[in-house]
Amino acid sequence: VAAVANGGYLLKPQIVKEIVSANGKVKHKFERQLVRQVISAKTATLMNQLLLQVVTNGSGIRAYLEGFRVAGKTATAQKVVAGERGYSNSKVISSFVGYAPVEHPQILALVILDEPGVPVRFGGVIAAPVIGNIFKDALRYLGVKPRYEAEVAEKLSSEEVIVPNVRNLPITEAEGILQKKQISYRLLGKGSYVFDQMPKAGARINRNSKVILYFDPKEQYQYKTRGSQLVLPNFQGLSIRKVNELLIDMGLKLEAKGTGIAAGQEPPPGTVLAHGASVKVFFTPKTDDLP
Repeated sequence: VAAVANGGYLLKPQIVKEIVSANGKVKHKFERQLVRQVISAKTATLMNQLLLQVVTNGSGIRAYLEGFRVAGKTATAQKVVAGERGYSNSKVISSFVGYAPVEHPQILALVILDEPGVPVRFGGVIAAPVIGNIFKDALRYLGVKPRYEAEVAEKLSSEEVIVPNVRNLPITEAEGILQKKQISYRLLGKGSYVFDQMPKAGARINRNSKVILYFDPKEQYQYKTRGSQLVLPNFQGLSIRKVNELLIDMGLKLEAKGTGIAAGQEPPPGTVLAHGASVKVFFTPKTDDLP
């Protein structure tokens, strides 16, 4: 399906699209890598139109999104009966695969529901709506602008607002900007600076929607530097995994003693260390883990 969306070309799967600095600047972008052409461009165009019809007028209509051209395919498969011949009449796998927008695909997703416990189990009925809900938020987050007919666009423009950029701003300043535009927001995490936001700046959202502001989870444990040396932060209350992640970022080594959450450390917080030094952290079980 991805090959159809890509004009007939099979691409090498990639996990990372780009590396972005804290100020939003793209430091490195990973270009897509073509593997081979699996179908002709003409066939891909035809398949695009057929899959588009599945959503606009067919069994996948529950994945339809106003303003976006979504293409996809529904499926409902009976499961094989273990140890017997034939297929089950009661156990099925319901699924839907889709991508959008058709003219310039930005996202593709597959939803598989194994033995759904509902009376109506067709993929177009229970899996397609999941794709629709995912795409509704994801496309806005990606900054993909919806396309409407003139009358609809005029009506919606009065109900929508453009999301401002508040990344890397102090929380008080970010809140002020959003409040001035009468945009509701939700805070996730703890900190004094906005680390990221969803949807991204420039996206259009309904005035009743909320912008989510994220804080850097490492901010409260951020280390300071003195020249080429590091000032050790306080790890108390953190898990072994989190302490190890922070020390790796600092170029230090962890000597873990015990399990659970950090209760003490050597050297103590505030100690100046050189890169490559070891830090001994003592962990104790969480109180709810004790018998």
